[in-house]
Order: sequence, then structure tokens, then C-alpha cells
Amino acid sequence: MDWKYLQSEPFQLRYVLAAYLVRYCMDVIEIGGCEIPIHVFMDLRNHGSITVVDPRMKTGFTIDNKRQIASVVHINKPIQECHFPYSEFGLVILGMHIQGDLEPVFDLVKRSKVTVIDFSLDFKPSVDQFNQMLQATQRPIRMQFKLDLTGNDFGDLTDSWPARPIRQMYVL
Repeated sequence: MDWKYLQSEPFQLRYVLAAYLVRYCMDVIEIGGCEIPIHVFMDLRNHGSITVVDPRMKTGFTIDNKRQIASVVHINKPIQECHFPYSEFGLVILGMHIQGDLEPVFDLVKRSKVTVIDFSLDFKPSVDQFNQMLQATQRPIRMQFKLDLTGNDFGDLTDSWPARPIRQMYVL
């Protein structure tokens, strides 16, 4: 099964919002993003590096920094197998449903300058993970908003998971 609805314009607006919210971060890490990586929506001239980590990510994608734009790297590993030495970075998790140990993710949230998280309020595993994250990291919610994408055209969803159009976005 695919997540075809993520290709639709209404769902892509989440990326536009997230890209705006991390615009002042020199380095950006996205957990997930195999369907549509966040760098597609970013001005690459404003960042040093953008790293997208997803075990389902296609390997070998890199944009060099030769033209004074951000280096972009896709890593097809679980986030638990990655190490990031950045001190001030933006963290983006759109469609929060992390597999495996959450402690490495909590560590990234604690160290990040800005964390942007989006998930469906109808998907209990995401709600539970977010609540665990808040408790473990003690990061305050700086901003939150609800996105109701109901009634929009999500395209052909044959062989796709159903769209979850009621979204909550948080900025920590």
C-alpha cells in the first residue's frame, strides 16, 4: 500500500508550512519523507545541509554544495542508526509514526532549535508518540494549529492508505 494522498496539493501544504518554520535553521533533518522530501519546498540557498532519513528512502540521492546551495542527502536507514553532530538545527517530522526506539528521536528534539511535527489526530499511535515525546523532552509547545483538509481532491487513492485529512501541527 502507498500513501498516494501525500502527493495531493492539500497535503503538500504541510511541507510549505514546515519549510517556512525551519527557514532560519542552517541544518535541517527530516524524519520520514520518502514520499515527498521537504527540500522540494525549501529555498536551498538558505541552508547548509538538509538530511532526509527514512528506511524506505531511495539511496544515492545527493545534491552537492558546488553552487552555493544546501547539500541534500537522503539516507535509507532507521533514524536510530544515524548520528547528527549539528548543534542548532531544525527537525521536521510530518506524519509522525516512528518505528523502533524513540529515545534517539527524543534526543534530536531536545537538541533542535525548532521541531515541526504533524500527525493525524485520528491515528492513535501518532498521538501516543507525541505525548511521550512531550513528556520525555519537556519541550514547550511554541505554536500549534489544526489543518482540516476534508473535502479536497486527493487524487486516485487506488492501492493507497486512506487519507487522514484532519491534521495537527506543532512547533516545539
